[in-house]
Amino acid sequence: MSVYIDPRKTKETTVEVKEAPKEEWMAKIDQMDNEELGRKIAAGLGYLLISPLVFMLFWNWIMPSLFGLATLGYLKSLGLLVMARLIFKHD
Repeated sequence: MSVYIDPRKTKETTVEVKEAPKEEWMAKIDQMDNEELGRKIAAGLGYLLISPLVFMLFWNWIMPSLFGLATLGYLKSLGLLVMARLIFKHD
């Protein structure tokens, strides 16, 4: 197996060196990172609290009348969602 080098691509390219960000910019970047992290945590907690409630309401609306299954409480619906998440991992 031979490797051929294209002489057109071996031309030297100049790379610009940027100055390091100043302390003000670093503080703004840290603040943005903290805000983004806070939003992600809030969204995760909201999802954790609301999704079992929605699942419970739909289950209790449809399943008992259609299949004669028992109604679910909030913790049982949370447990079913966790179990489904463990079995069917989707990232």
